[in-house]
Amino acid sequence: MKAGWSLKTLGQVCQLISGQHIKAKDYNTEVKGIGYLTGPSDFGPLNPIISKWTEKPKIKAKCGDILITVKGSGVGKINLLDQDEVAISRQLMAVRVTGADPLFIYAFLCSTFDHFQTVSTGAAIPGISREQVLGLQIAIPPLPEQQRIVGILDKAFEGIATAKAKAEKNLQNTRALFESHLQSVFTQRGQAWIDKRLQDVCVLQRGFDLPTRSRLPGKFPLVSSSGIIDTHNEGPIKGPGVTTGRSGSIGSVFYIEEDYWPLNTALYVKEFHGNDPKFV
Repeated sequence: MKAGWSLKTLGQVCQLISGQHIKAKDYNTEVKGIGYLTGPSDFGPLNPIISKWTEKPKIKAKCGDILITVKGSGVGKINLLDQDEVAISRQLMAVRVTGADPLFIYAFLCSTFDHFQTVSTGAAIPGISREQVLGLQIAIPPLPEQQRIVGILDKAFEGIATAKAKAEKNLQNTRALFESHLQSVFTQRGQAWIDKRLQDVCVLQRGFDLPTRSRLPGKFPLVSSSGIIDTHNEGPIKGPGVTTGRSGSIGSVFYIEEDYWPLNTALYVKEFHGNDPKFV
C-alpha cells in the first residue's frame, strides 16, 4: 500500500441508510410529494430518473448519497443521487459518506458490482446484508489524493452525462414514433376490421389483496396500478397477461409475459375471448 494510504471498512467512513417499502396506494405518478425510488429500474447512467412520487415517505436519501441495490438481480448496481431528497424502497440502501470525498467512494463502489453479485445470497431473490456493505474494505488515500483522483474521473463523469442526455432524447423520439405508428394502425383499418365494445373483446377482473406482511420471496411479479413493484412466491394468473390501473395510476396499461399476481389496485384481463393478448 502506498505511503499515507490506510485500509478501512466502508462502515468507518460512511453511514448506511436502509430503505423501506411503501404501499402502492401511497405513491403516485402525478408528481405529488417527493420522488420515490423502488430499485435499479429507476437508475440512469449516473443519476436516478424519478418516475414515482409519494406524500407518505418513510426513509429518505439526500442529495450526494450513493444509492446501492441490495435486493434482486441488480444487487450491487449504484447511482449517485442528485435530488434534494427522495424516498427509497427496501430494495435500496443509501451510502452517506462522512469520512472521505463522496465521489471517491462512489468511484470505488462502481468497481464492486461483481463482488456483490458473487456474495449475494437467496435462490429466488438474491440479496446482500448491511454487514456485507459496511464491512467492505477500502484503501483510503489522504484527502488531496482523493480529490486528485476524482478530478481525473470528472472527465469520465462528464462523458456519462452527455451520453445520458442523448439516451433520454433518443427514448423520447422512440416513444413518439411508437405512439404515431400505433395511432396509424388503429385509424387506417383494413376491410375485415369490425367495431366491438371492449367487454366483447375481453373480461376485466379486479386484482387480489396481498398485504405486505403476507408477501413471500419468489419469482412471480406483483403488479399494481403502476406496474411491477415486487415479487411473490405465488402467481395465480397465467401469463401472458394484461393489466390496467383502477386506482392510483388509473389507465396505465402493462403487458406481463410470465405468470403473475395482480394486486387490488389493478384490473387484469381474465378472459381474452381468443384475442391476442399483445393486441389487447
